[in-house]
Amino acid sequence: MPQTRKEETFDVLKRWISTQLECLLCVEIMTPPIVVCSNGHMICNNCKPKLDKCHFCRAIITSRKNIFAEEISKLLKVRCSYAHEGCQVQESPDKIEEHEVACFYQPVECLAGSGAQCVVKCGWRGRKCELLGHVAYQHSMTMIHPDLPIRFISPYIYEQDYTNISLICAHSECFWLTLKYDMKKNRRFEGVHFIGHAKKAKEFRYRCDLLSCDGKTGTTFFSTTGSIFHETDDVFDTTHHFQMDLDVFKQLYVDKDGKVPGYKLIIEKVRHSE
Repeated sequence: MPQTRKEETFDVLKRWISTQLECLLCVEIMTPPIVVCSNGHMICNNCKPKLDKCHFCRAIITSRKNIFAEEISKLLKVRCSYAHEGCQVQESPDKIEEHEVACFYQPVECLAGSGAQCVVKCGWRGRKCELLGHVAYQHSMTMIHPDLPIRFISPYIYEQDYTNISLICAHSECFWLTLKYDMKKNRRFEGVHFIGHAKKAKEFRYRCDLLSCDGKTGTTFFSTTGSIFHETDDVFDTTHHFQMDLDVFKQLYVDKDGKVPGYKLIIEKVRHSE
């Protein structure tokens, strides 16, 4: 159905307003608070921490707000960043990020597998809800639930480099569990990463428990889950991981059959009061 002249005029006005509120630096629609420089130019709230002067005229940045621009910004609707993946959601600029953090159409990449120094990616990319089926059918891997002992995930290989990435399901979300044995460093590394936005990742933390075979020695490690979207190529370059001397690990926690009976992994939701 063709637009009426009134609708066409409104669309033109909306596009013009969006252009006026578009930050010249990050090319995003400005959201409150929107302050101005001493000459009246609007300063993007996201870019303000990186600026010491107005990016347009080099004047000082004041604490005065442009109330009119803030109210207009709340009335605008912007499309989800994953619109090209099929998402049809449109929200105000100050609310769209909240949607995108948990957007159903957010694409993810499959990392599952095992190898020596690293895991060769299979190349699959799709929606998070499709990842479970892909891992099960294409990789023949069983999804791990952290409330069960994960003995089978820690292979009986302690004399050569080994890396394993497995899918974990907890709290209706998906995580990657990465285990690595580095013979050169003589270390065992372990990390859990949330499959999704970094803001959402902060809602979870994980705990690794190790009890020695004789039941006399225990080790516990706590960490928030990192986001796989915000990590480097080597997930162990960050602080979101647990590591241990490999000789100590084998001596205390590996039984005569090469198993790790005292191993337990728990993923918890972080309470807002913590």
